[in-house]
Amino acid sequence: MKLIGSFWLIYALFPITQTPDFSIAFSKIDNRVYAFVNDELVFDSQFIDGNPELNLSLDLNPFLKKGTNIIKIQLENGSILNAFIVDTHWMIRYEIFENGESYDYVYESSKNGQTGLIVYEKKHNIYLE
Repeated sequence: MKLIGSFWLIYALFPITQTPDFSIAFSKIDNRVYAFVNDELVFDSQFIDGNPELNLSLDLNPFLKKGTNIIKIQLENGSILNAFIVDTHWMIRYEIFENGESYDYVYESSKNGQTGLIVYEKKHNIYLE
């Protein structure tokens, strides 16, 4: 019984804190996505043709630091041949997770005729103590 009491005393004095676990899962990329953490490129999907359902996961933890972290997602529309004349539709769907729970969700698409370069950009803030 004394051992159990000692455990609770230690726990009260030195609480166990869990380091948050962050990841991002892409389920639609039409046609190429770039992921940045604090302005550093950490992921490039390369061109994905045909707009398939995806299950691409990226562990963000190696790139996060204490304090405010800015996750920036950019989408490029087009094809590997850089023939941006034909592809006027773009789509992106992804979700950011913290400890396996949804932290943020994004689904955007358009037929606005934009092609080439960056047609979509969004920033997300993650704060670590």
